Amino acid sequence: MTEWKRNLLIMWFVQFAGMFAISAVFAFIPLYVRHLGIEQWDQVSLWSGLLASSSAIFAAISSPLWGNMADRYGRRIMVIRVMLANTFILSTMGFVANVWQLLGLRILQGIFGGFGGAVMALVTTLTPPEKLGTTLGLMQAALIAGSAAGPLAGGIIADHWGFRAVFFILGAMSFTAGLAAVLIREQFQPPAKEKSPSFGGNIRQMCKEPGLLPLIFVLFLIQFAVAVPSPVLPLFVEQLGASPDDLATIAGGIIAIAGLSSALSAASTGRITHFFSHRTVLLSAAACAAVIIFIQGLAQSTGQLFWLRFLNGLFLGSMLPTANTLISLLIPAERRGAAFGLTHSATLLGNVLGPVTGGLLASFFNIRWVFFFTAFFYVANCIWIYHRVRRRHDPPEAGQH
Repeated sequence: MTEWKRNLLIMWFVQFAGMFAISAVFAFIPLYVRHLGIEQWDQVSLWSGLLASSSAIFAAISSPLWGNMADRYGRRIMVIRVMLANTFILSTMGFVANVWQLLGLRILQGIFGGFGGAVMALVTTLTPPEKLGTTLGLMQAALIAGSAAGPLAGGIIADHWGFRAVFFILGAMSFTAGLAAVLIREQFQPPAKEKSPSFGGNIRQMCKEPGLLPLIFVLFLIQFAVAVPSPVLPLFVEQLGASPDDLATIAGGIIAIAGLSSALSAASTGRITHFFSHRTVLLSAAACAAVIIFIQGLAQSTGQLFWLRFLNGLFLGSMLPTANTLISLLIPAERRGAAFGLTHSATLLGNVLGPVTGGLLASFFNIRWVFFFTAFFYVANCIWIYHRVRRRHDPPEAGQH
C-alpha cells in the first residue's frame, strides 16, 4: 500500500471516530435538557438550540487561528490536539448537574476546536492532485457516517444505560481517534519565518483569492440549512407518535439514515464530477434538497420522515465534497491550513445560526415551519451558486469525460 493511501485509511478512521464522538449528543440533547431540570416545552427548544450552537460559534471564532497554526507547525499535531481536548471535555459532560455547566463545557469544546479544518488541510496536502475529488468524497463520507452513527449509538446507549454513560464512551472514542492520528506520516516543512505571513496577513491573502469567498458562502448556506432542524428533530419525532420508551433510539435512527445516504452519495461524488461540472452538481443537489426538505414538513408519520430524510441525504452528500474540491484546487498546498480554517469557520457559523434559528422557529410557530424555512434557504443557495460560482471555478477536465 502506498503511503498516501495508508495515511488516507488512518485519516478516514480519525474523521469517522472524531465526528462520531462530537455528534452523538444530538440524538438526545432535548431529552438531556429535561433530565437536567428544564421542563417547559419552549424552554427545552430554546436550550436545545443554544447547546447545539454554542460549541460551533466558539469553534468558528478559533478555527482560523488553529488553521494558521497548522500551516506553521503541522496539520497532524492540530488533529491530535483537538481529539485529546475532546477526550477530557466530553468525559466531564457526564458529571454536570445543570444546563449552565453543560453550556460552559460546550463553549470550551468550541474554543479547542479546529478539527475539521486541520483534517481537510492534512488530507489535501497528502493526496495526489488527480485523486483529490475521490479522496475528499471519501473523507466527507467518513464525516457523514460518523455524524450519523454517533446519534444512533448515542440514542441506543441513552435509552439503555442513561445519558451520562454516553459521554464517558464518547470520551474514550475521542482518545482512540487521537492515538490513531499519531500513526499518520506527515512530511511537514515549516515555512521560513521571513516568508510566513502574520495571522491577519494570511487571512487577508485568503480573502483576496479569486473565487474563494463565493465558495465559502456556499459552504455556510449548506451547513446552515442542514443544521436548522437538528435541535427539534427529536421533538418532531415525538410529535409524530413515537413511543416514549424508544424515542431517543427512533430519533437517532432517523438522523442516522440521512447520514448513511449522505455518506454513500459523498463517496461517489468524485466519479459524478467526471461527467458533470462541479457547478452543475452543486445546483442540482441544492434544488432537489429544497423540494425534499419542504415535503418533510408535511410528514404524518415517523416512517414517512425516515424515507424523506434518506432522500434528503442523497442530495446533501454530494454538495460539501464538491465545494471543498473546488477550494483545494484554488489554493496552494502550503496555505490550505488557513484556507480550510476559514471554510471550517463558515460551516461552523452555519452550525451556530442554524440550531438557534430552528429552536426559535419551533418556539414561536411550530416544528413544521422549521422545515419550510429550511427549504427556502436551499433555494437561496441555488440562486447564489447560479450567480456567483462560475464555470471558470471548475478544473479544466470537469464535465469533459
